[in-house]
Amino acid sequence: MNYTIPANPDWKHASFTVNFKKYRKLQFFHQSEKLILKWFKDDANYVREVCSYDLFERFGVWTAPQSSYCKLTIKVTGDAKAGYFGVYQMIEPVDETYLANRSTLFNNNSGNLWKANYGADLKNTSTAPDLMGMENITLTSNYTPAYDYKGKSAKLETAKSQLANFMTNVNSKYGKNLQSYLSGKMDVSLFLKTYAVNVILGMWDDYWSNNNNFYFYFGTDEKFYFIPYDYDNKFGTSFLMTDSGSQNPLEWGKNSENPLVAKVLSILEFKMKYIQY
Repeated sequence: MNYTIPANPDWKHASFTVNFKKYRKLQFFHQSEKLILKWFKDDANYVREVCSYDLFERFGVWTAPQSSYCKLTIKVTGDAKAGYFGVYQMIEPVDETYLANRSTLFNNNSGNLWKANYGADLKNTSTAPDLMGMENITLTSNYTPAYDYKGKSAKLETAKSQLANFMTNVNSKYGKNLQSYLSGKMDVSLFLKTYAVNVILGMWDDYWSNNNNFYFYFGTDEKFYFIPYDYDNKFGTSFLMTDSGSQNPLEWGKNSENPLVAKVLSILEFKMKYIQY
């Protein structure tokens, strides 16, 4: 692949979010209201994240965002010429439009969407503000909870209770009671497919290993959906593992600290499906 040298080296790389409806309310880009333009900060080969999302799609993990490449040029009024930033990654944001575009798969798009940041172990059921809340980044605030609620503020307390109840049930049930609960509250096959891909990719910065970097969604039927996210450091970068390409896929993460995967795999039927995938 031939790369063009940036036209103006004084322009610094950064990632951007484009809002297509900012000034034209009915304008979309391939059914998306917004688009993330991400530079390949940690990937000189420009392939890790695009390839990861492509593999999710090929394996039927429809919760993964869409992604591809573009060339990015920005023209600022008053500048003599446009600034060419080079090859960038396009990523579909996980937001209300993402939910609407998958409403038939989720069976609805009016449930509760969360972004999970570092510390989201799906174990600690506290609803305190340091764990559950709504991100507030301003010049004077840097508030980012472990569980960042992406819905309307009026629904926050109800959403907190729903999340805490899910964690309580998952972590307190065992055997057939757990299997029955998980079968009713998750798309278990989809979750197992997601984690089969995660482990193949060497995703060390995920929920299971580092309680980090994922979204999740509760539909109006209270069913939990895991949404994979942020795959720029994969394929052997192994920051938290000796070699993420040679780990036992049944003992991948920190089962006691981040127990959801281990709880699912404690059911023999689910474990055999995971091995099959």
